[in-house]
Amino acid sequence: MEKRKEADKQKVRAERYIVQPADAQIAKKIKEDKDIRVVREIEPAAKSAPILVVEMEPTRAAQLADTPDLVVEADHPLRYGIATLPVIDPGVAPLAEGVTVTVQVEGPDRDTLEGAAVHVFGEQSIAQALTGKDGRATLTLSEEDIGGAVGVYAQPRGPHWSSWQSRPLLSTGETHRVVCARVDPETVEHWAPRAMGFDRLPPTFRGHGIKVAVIDSGADVDSLKFEDSEPTGWDDWRRDSVGFGTVALGVIAQLAPEARLHVCRVTPGGRFGDLVAALDRCIAEQVDLVVLGPGSPYTSWLVARKLEEAAYAGIGCIAAAGNSSGPVSFPASLPGVLAVGAIGKVGTFPPDSYHTTQLTGTPTHEGFFAARLSASGPELDLCAPGVGVAVNGRVLDGTPVAAAHVAALAALVMAHHPEFRNGFRVRGPGRVQRLFHLLRGGCRPLPAIEVMRVGAGLPDAVAAVGLVPPGGQQARPSMAGGPPSPFEGRTRDINVLRAAMISAGLAG
Repeated sequence: MEKRKEADKQKVRAERYIVQPADAQIAKKIKEDKDIRVVREIEPAAKSAPILVVEMEPTRAAQLADTPDLVVEADHPLRYGIATLPVIDPGVAPLAEGVTVTVQVEGPDRDTLEGAAVHVFGEQSIAQALTGKDGRATLTLSEEDIGGAVGVYAQPRGPHWSSWQSRPLLSTGETHRVVCARVDPETVEHWAPRAMGFDRLPPTFRGHGIKVAVIDSGADVDSLKFEDSEPTGWDDWRRDSVGFGTVALGVIAQLAPEARLHVCRVTPGGRFGDLVAALDRCIAEQVDLVVLGPGSPYTSWLVARKLEEAAYAGIGCIAAAGNSSGPVSFPASLPGVLAVGAIGKVGTFPPDSYHTTQLTGTPTHEGFFAARLSASGPELDLCAPGVGVAVNGRVLDGTPVAAAHVAALAALVMAHHPEFRNGFRVRGPGRVQRLFHLLRGGCRPLPAIEVMRVGAGLPDAVAAVGLVPPGGQQARPSMAGGPPSPFEGRTRDINVLRAAMISAGLAG
């Protein structure tokens, strides 16, 4: 009878956790525990006990969490913050056999586009598929959704714009055709750098020697162009099924071509434990900047502490605010991390592309608008181009794209600003704090847009590197210290004046 009761018990799925023991002896006991499976052991850069990524049942995790010599956290997945979709109540959703619709994706010359992602949005469901060699994708929806489809979204892989068709007329008997315009790199790859003033910098400002680590989705280096050395990577980094990592690398390589790029792939499938391991590697390699694309709606004390350790090692972390249209994601929400939101510009993408769905509010007189997908809140530090940005013919929207633009500018500041050639050459938290103050203080405010959506505004590269006085204001205090000194603004003005005099040859 007891055996039958045991067999009737519902099996509980093991979950993944991050565990940090106080010392090596406790770590050994955990590794010997039969109820715990160790997935990964992270040896920290500093001399301390290892961090263990484990799988165990929630009840066992709760028992360990009560142990004073252990820190136990859920190892949450890393995401880009896709906007939450409404959940349909199964009691009101009709149970009916699905019907299929075929969508063909083509270029302007009727050339079929293989590997394009096709999404059909219905009132009660969403169907998605990839096109085959013939450019066709077959999707299954309810009969009601085919008759009342909200939209069809096609996103090609290659150098083509996405397409958005609102309220399309779909049929089960006819192939639905979607045409995607071709991207012209001569006209689209320059609006983002011009918006931030990169085109007004001296040609010698190339970010020489600054180490930038891109912690994202890896890199498809075959599709990128590098003027100098190609990036180096950690673990299995030479593939990118998402695209954000490749675009981030392309942005930095174009705007700071002499920066030394490192790549760490943590998505898809990555978790907090992978982020801790990547940051540990950055500390060991003594990188100068980390640009982080994915995040989470959940927080982690272990990740926050590792980021603080990185800041004390002189590493500035620039993070995407998130693509959720909601609150700023973690770890961008931390005060010692520079959180970047995304903006777009009217007229830089075709009116029938999906990028038009990102338009919100009334644009500024220059045409800038806050992206609908971009997370917002008081934690947001600044904004940068992140809608319809094309890199080597690939076009993406998102706050990771915006964060890459700010990381490229940060590399130029660290390589060429007079303060970083003198007092702030020494690695430490003051170096990171000063870098972030320069980036925020060099922003152009966008008063037509709510400050919670753009922070201090759009960075001006010429002001950030110290060639002209900044016009923005400082934002959040750094993790590395308390509130700014009352004399900080006056000191900043003197430093900027000195930088301008040095650039003009009037001071040494």
